[in-house]
Amino acid sequence: MLSLRGGSKAVELAGGKTLTLLRSASLDVSPGEIVAISGRSGSGKTTLLQCLGLLDSFDHGTYVVDGINIAELSDRTQSELRGRRFGFIFQQFHLLARRSAIANVMAPAQHGTLAELRSSKARALDLLESVGLAERASALPSQLSGGEQQRVAIARSLIRDPLYVLADEPTGSLDPDTGEQVLRLLIGICRRQSRALLLVSHDEAVSSRADRRLRLVHGEIERR
Repeated sequence: MLSLRGGSKAVELAGGKTLTLLRSASLDVSPGEIVAISGRSGSGKTTLLQCLGLLDSFDHGTYVVDGINIAELSDRTQSELRGRRFGFIFQQFHLLARRSAIANVMAPAQHGTLAELRSSKARALDLLESVGLAERASALPSQLSGGEQQRVAIARSLIRDPLYVLADEPTGSLDPDTGEQVLRLLIGICRRQSRALLLVSHDEAVSSRADRRLRLVHGEIERR
């Protein structure tokens, strides 16, 4: 379970001013749960997702991941925990342009032993098959449609068997029909494999698919 109590985050602006991005945010997320986080642009959605995924840190508050208090961990241990527990999907895909689809899927697992690399290749092929792209494994991102690129990104997020998948506007760059197909695929995989999905979106139609909906207003979480 992810458990956050009183999470706050602020950044310093030019002129000595401070912008508060999150104010005393609290939430719990269990494996297998689909949670949507909505809110206007600048409300703190991406900041919350980045802090939950250990890409950034809260300034204040208590954040516990599967019983581990993050504040007690070194940066290196946090990085290791992030790699084991979290998978990330972004609006702009962030695929490596000169690598094939399967190489992109394998990228998060590339620093293992030779045996682990062989295992990750077999898993990457299985994941590409699960998102309907097994026959496109050798294709470069430029040879894939936007929807196909996002499906590669979904497969990449699952290569290390994360318990928590964090998706930041995963359909925002796609047309409505393709976005619906990608969203249905992502939610279906997370439900079948009992992975928690934290889904940031400003689209009410996307948020309505979740088990639970939260809304960020000026950095504060409102239950809906």
